[in-house]
Amino acid sequence: PTGTHAMSAAGSDGASRRNAAAAGGSVGAGGDVALLAFLADARPEWSTKSRSAVAEKLANVGLGSLQLLLQALSTDESSRHINDRLREQGATRFSSDTLAALRRQAAIASAPGAEAAPGGLGCA
Repeated sequence: PTGTHAMSAAGSDGASRRNAAAAGGSVGAGGDVALLAFLADARPEWSTKSRSAVAEKLANVGLGSLQLLLQALSTDESSRHINDRLREQGATRFSSDTLAALRRQAAIASAPGAEAAPGGLGCA
């Protein structure tokens, strides 16, 4: 079934993730730091645990880095393929709202000068 994960605002630490991403660090099985920071910026209401679960889910379909996810989000058709990949793996697909939030954040992260913005990934 389609839908979103149960996400809580508790435990949100986007700033620390962005700072770690700017330092070039990485996170183990939950995904790379840049990807986790991107997810925090796209969906700040998601908890750290939820972001890690989403990063793991993306890694399971070959999108375990920010660069790969940005490439997959580059067009509407490509982002629909993300849900196709998730469905093929038996994972919960992203809602249209989540895909839209990811695409919006991808546009911000890909904008010229985004890496130089305070916070690391084009935070407004």
